[in-house]
Amino acid sequence: MNATTLMLISLINGIVKTEAITEEKNRTVTAVFPNPSGGSPLQLIDVPGEDFKVILHKTPRYYPREPLSLQRIQKDIASYAAGNTAVLDFTYIDGTESKIDRITKTAEAENLTMSTLIDLSIRIRLMTSDELEDLLAGGGTVNVRFWNHAKDFRYRRVGDDLVKC
Repeated sequence: MNATTLMLISLINGIVKTEAITEEKNRTVTAVFPNPSGGSPLQLIDVPGEDFKVILHKTPRYYPREPLSLQRIQKDIASYAAGNTAVLDFTYIDGTESKIDRITKTAEAENLTMSTLIDLSIRIRLMTSDELEDLLAGGGTVNVRFWNHAKDFRYRRVGDDLVKC
């Protein structure tokens, strides 16, 4: 494991207030930071010669191997750990979860109406307006997930209204 990766793991440990479980296999380092609140763990994956990969919930985010990117990783993780950003994903009525998620500022995910949820969904490329309409009409939910799992909530359609639950 190289010094940059060790330093980054140590810094992230301090940000998320948990100790990473690391594994090195074929020079690839995977650091998993357990979520003390019971939510999804955060992951950092370092494959030599490739961009750093950070997974907050489901979708990997890539950061080039340069000093400014290392600062951005820390800033993005600190924002997520502090609850300033959240990840959005969705769940179908049968309980099947999406395989993707998207990051947004927490303030943008609060108190949405159907039209503002559609706008947000399109802007962050979670799904199209038709896909969202079909999901909610079929009983699915749009989930807003935080590092602190206790803050998680979801949007569901009840009649003609969008309800935060």
